[in-house]
Amino acid sequence: MTKGNQKISERGSAEQENLWSEESQILSTWVKETQQGSQEAFAQIYNYLKNRLFSLAYRYTYNRETAEDILQETFIKIFTNLSTINNPETFIPWVYRVTINTALSYLRQQKKHFQAQVSAEASELEVQDVPGVESLSQREDQLHQAIEAALRTLPPKLKTVFLLHDVQGFTHEEIAAILGWRVGTSKSQLFKARLKIRDFLKQKRIN
Repeated sequence: MTKGNQKISERGSAEQENLWSEESQILSTWVKETQQGSQEAFAQIYNYLKNRLFSLAYRYTYNRETAEDILQETFIKIFTNLSTINNPETFIPWVYRVTINTALSYLRQQKKHFQAQVSAEASELEVQDVPGVESLSQREDQLHQAIEAALRTLPPKLKTVFLLHDVQGFTHEEIAAILGWRVGTSKSQLFKARLKIRDFLKQKRIN
């Protein structure tokens, strides 16, 4: 899974190691200014996070319009409830939690439709280009597409931890903060997710 994880990762190792400190410094001022009524500061927050959160929402729905709707609803919730954030260091975990919960809520409402769509698309390994992923060589692209197809088959809990760790680049400690899990739970769920993806690739005879 190492190669595949590298292909779809959207954050570098330096970002992973310094996520809280770097992003808290950047966002703390915008959060405080937004709480004081600055629309410009909230626009900065939106522009800073929108691509990352859109990519996350897209991998739950694999539909751009739906992902845009989820993103819009997410930012409405963020703006409406931003006054509850007292510690800037809790902002990023909270934002991701809001995004994930919004996406999962939508999926629950559309469960039957998406189950049929995901099953058909995954079996054919037909995967659309995913935002935030650079162009790859033909062989690497085949592996990437297979992993994306495998992601569509994962249960929400396993998909979430895989997306946060192997795609978004969060550490297990950060995932625990986002999801309200123990660190050990994050590690065990990621292990299960990777096993399922590996089994999917074996079934498709992709190395």
